[in-house]
Amino acid sequence: MYFLLLIPALVLLYLFLIAPGRCQNPAPFSTTLFCHRGLHTEDGTAPENSLPSFEAAAKAGLGVELDIQLTADDQIVVFHDETLKRMCGADIKVRSLTYQQLCQYTLQGGQQHIPLLKDALATLGNTTLLCEIKCYSGVANMKICQLAAPLLQSYPGPVCIESFDPLIVRWFYKHMPGMVRGLLAYHFKDAGLARWQSFILKNLLLNFCCRPQFIAHDYHRVGLSLWLCKRLFGAFCPCWTIYNPQQEQASRRFFDTIIFEQYLPTKATKAKN
Repeated sequence: MYFLLLIPALVLLYLFLIAPGRCQNPAPFSTTLFCHRGLHTEDGTAPENSLPSFEAAAKAGLGVELDIQLTADDQIVVFHDETLKRMCGADIKVRSLTYQQLCQYTLQGGQQHIPLLKDALATLGNTTLLCEIKCYSGVANMKICQLAAPLLQSYPGPVCIESFDPLIVRWFYKHMPGMVRGLLAYHFKDAGLARWQSFILKNLLLNFCCRPQFIAHDYHRVGLSLWLCKRLFGAFCPCWTIYNPQQEQASRRFFDTIIFEQYLPTKATKAKN
């Protein structure tokens, strides 16, 4: 008899753990296609996460996904990788350099430098924005939340913060509940985590601590937790990263919108023209 009672209790606990929050106005996000790190080019004239890539996206009427992290002097810069190796050719961590030192390097060997968040926001105008907060630097995570919050709060367009780290999302849940917040998720097999940690994260079992209002997921996999978040709880679910029309078409069977790069979706092409 106790066993029969245990099963529904575990199901209810599971649902409590994965339940997302509710976004009051998802329309600006659900009707927008998002350029992954801006509308960038491969020739170096508009590198990823650069001001020209953001300007191009804004002119095309597209949303933008970008990444932020801190420098050694606590400046918020827009840059994806932990080191400069891939984009600037130097195997140095962004967090170990001041912003002035970072300005000595250019993106993809061109003329563009790593921008500050405040300059990126000014360039975007009121473009719908997904702002990913990177979680490379451990104890500095909460500091970047504190420093980024007033900049994002004053941004005139729709903005959502997102992170793979539920504790970062939790900071906004506790301190800025009015700001839309999202959790990034995938299988976490290549994240350098213990198996139990990967299991918890990929199954969204920490949603209870941050109640994300949307869940941005790798489009390759729709697990039970993600399916329940959308179908049972009505969570908004964009997917990343889409590289061609075939992937886009397949993703539309479940996901609400896309984060894309290396091509222009049909709607984006019409908007640009």
